[in-house]
Amino acid sequence: MAGVILFGPLLLQGYFLLSSRAVLAGGLMPNMDQFAAFQGTLPGYLCAAAISGSWAGIVALVAGTLSPIPLTRRLGLGRSRLGRLAWIIVPLGALGLNQAIDAAFELSGFGHGAELQSMLSALAGARGAMLASAVLIVGALSATCEELFFRGYLQRRLVARFGPAAGIVVASLLFGIAHWDVHHSLFAFSFGLFVGLASWAADSLWPAVLAHVVNNTVAVLALVLGLDFEKPWVALVTGVLACALASAWILRRGPRRAQAPPQVPETSFA
Repeated sequence: MAGVILFGPLLLQGYFLLSSRAVLAGGLMPNMDQFAAFQGTLPGYLCAAAISGSWAGIVALVAGTLSPIPLTRRLGLGRSRLGRLAWIIVPLGALGLNQAIDAAFELSGFGHGAELQSMLSALAGARGAMLASAVLIVGALSATCEELFFRGYLQRRLVARFGPAAGIVVASLLFGIAHWDVHHSLFAFSFGLFVGLASWAADSLWPAVLAHVVNNTVAVLALVLGLDFEKPWVALVTGVLACALASAWILRRGPRRAQAPPQVPETSFA
């Protein structure tokens, strides 16, 4: 959080200065209105997503390397214990959850909120190289780095200290808070619960990474292509059913085979 807050605006400002026509015309510094306008554009959003995602991944990798436990075990980078079907079931469950929450927002009149709607509008305008950049940054980079930190580094330590229920809930709550917007945070919290359950049951980060990458990529492509359910009630029911069935399968198969989470010495800060 501190790294993103301190360094993010500086990097965004540097990007703005290098790409702004005002600089070419002799301007030295953008005013706050220009800077705020840039942050609301697709390049501004992608830059911010790349900064925040990369920073979270770097923190997880550095802290995991400093841990007395080997990095692959500390971050859960080993083989999944859920079997091959998990590579299909977990992403489908995540997509169903995404669909259900979006439909619930629409049916309740809660909407997406100004900040989330601004982000969605910016992504919807992605074309060509910008679309490829959006898929790589939002779909792959941010999703992978966020999972490295929240499910790999954070959740595994919380589960080891407080047990699976508290560890998954607290990591998901922090994941939601990190999105800084009520609407986005509610989705992130719910999504974190699902992929957190999958990661714990698999004793591996990879099912959560795949689900997150698939979810973000499909969301970006659906926005660009204008794909949407015309009947939100149908979307809500099918989404809830898909997520519930996936969760039931994970609970039935995973915990019996999952190993105990790694124990870290009490004197260690990693």
